[in-house]
Amino acid sequence: MTEDAVPQQTPHMEYGGQLYSREHAAAELVKLDSDAEFVKAALGGDVSKQQLRAAFWQMSRGYQPGAVPAMPHDQQGIHEQVAAREEQIVEARLDTFAKHTRQTPEMRAQFKRRLATQEQHDYATNERARLLKDGSFRQRVLNNDADAVDHWVRIVQTAAAPVAPADFDWEANK
Repeated sequence: MTEDAVPQQTPHMEYGGQLYSREHAAAELVKLDSDAEFVKAALGGDVSKQQLRAAFWQMSRGYQPGAVPAMPHDQQGIHEQVAAREEQIVEARLDTFAKHTRQTPEMRAQFKRRLATQEQHDYATNERARLLKDGSFRQRVLNNDADAVDHWVRIVQTAAAPVAPADFDWEANK
């Protein structure tokens, strides 16, 4: 530390008109927890005792009791962060599928869109039921036959996808 540097101090928190450091609050918390009458009253439902203990617990961890959590001023920014995170999750899921199947760009787009036409959905549902009864196909999937695995993944994903409304614009949502 240089000679002109200001030493860092732990910020004090205020409770009941008195300032507390984290250490002082932790010591007070230990006192409260060792007081049998206080513990009995708090566990018995005395709200003021419960609130007092909660306040010291918060201060011992560096939180100001009763403080309003800081929220970003830009709500649009929050929505953008959530959308970006959801996009990352979808891409990670699709990348996982790509490790196990041969994925064409059209197949990836369909998996990402998570929608199917009524005809695709009906075909996939019937095909899935048929393939579950087909012992030779099951064995091919278990033996990691790439064509069988690809077909199974396509069928299962299409059958699980919700049916798009009749007026859905497929070109605009590729």
